[in-house]
Amino acid sequence: MTNVNTPYTSLPPTVGSLTGTEIVAVVQGGTTKQTTVQNLASGIFYSNFPAAIEYVIDGAGYNINTGVKGYLSVPFDCTVTSAFMMADKIGSVVVDVWKCTQPEFDAGITFPTSADSITGTNTPTISSTTQFYSQALSSWTSSLGANDVLAFNVDSVSGVQRVTLSLICTRSLLTST
Repeated sequence: MTNVNTPYTSLPPTVGSLTGTEIVAVVQGGTTKQTTVQNLASGIFYSNFPAAIEYVIDGAGYNINTGVKGYLSVPFDCTVTSAFMMADKIGSVVVDVWKCTQPEFDAGITFPTSADSITGTNTPTISSTTQFYSQALSSWTSSLGANDVLAFNVDSVSGVQRVTLSLICTRSLLTST
């Protein structure tokens, strides 16, 4: 198995000759994907890896209040494919996600603000239950870039003390060996 974190300077020894169409397993961050010997030998190939961006909003034993709860820098380029939110109690909560670039970020003075929402008409919403899940993100700005800054804003809340929002992503990697 080839690990792209420790690149080969040449392919491992084989018996016979290679046509270039043989499938090789490649490991990146604990996830195994496949590529062909030809792509591996060229030193460059593309692959998609799953990832999650998670943010926990915790009222420290008290009900959460509305407003911006914090910021998170996105560590890689990715596309959000689904959103999952879990609350600690049956209740209701709406969490909007705002985005700006790292150079624009000024802690909400001008960026990011509600005008920078990425959730469109499908803002993650728990209503009298404990969870929300959606793959219907057609109204979202789902493309995130490395170093984009996300803000997590509680629009409304009732009876929830802790909530976790997970943005499930596909991470596109260009890998050089």
